[in-house]
Amino acid sequence: MPSAAGARARPAPPAALFKSGGGKAKAAPKPAKGKEVEEKRSWYQQTREDARPSRGAGWTTRDEIAFRKEANLKANNGVDRKDLYTDNWDGSEYKGSALNIGTVLAFIAVAAPLSGLWFAYATYGILWG
Repeated sequence: MPSAAGARARPAPPAALFKSGGGKAKAAPKPAKGKEVEEKRSWYQQTREDARPSRGAGWTTRDEIAFRKEANLKANNGVDRKDLYTDNWDGSEYKGSALNIGTVLAFIAVAAPLSGLWFAYATYGILWG
């Protein structure tokens, strides 16, 4: 058993664990009269609010993409998000990769019969015929 000098003290649990009132969450304190509470808008809110222009009859998909790109840059303080880019995309056009479900299925469709024919040829006279 460790001595009292060598024992580590456990930190006190946060007060939020011991709520009174049957577990009901308390409302946030109201600001004092005359003081404005400035709430920071999230990226989602900024983009949604900025993406509400009056779109006329000549509004094209290209205009919409350009507008949303500009609104996204404005919401991100001019910095583009790196997680939006992969090698499979060229701007807004999907390029894909060489290996996908279509190429895998095509390989299996060709390889299975060819391997069966090769096995039959290699074992002719030994295992069968």
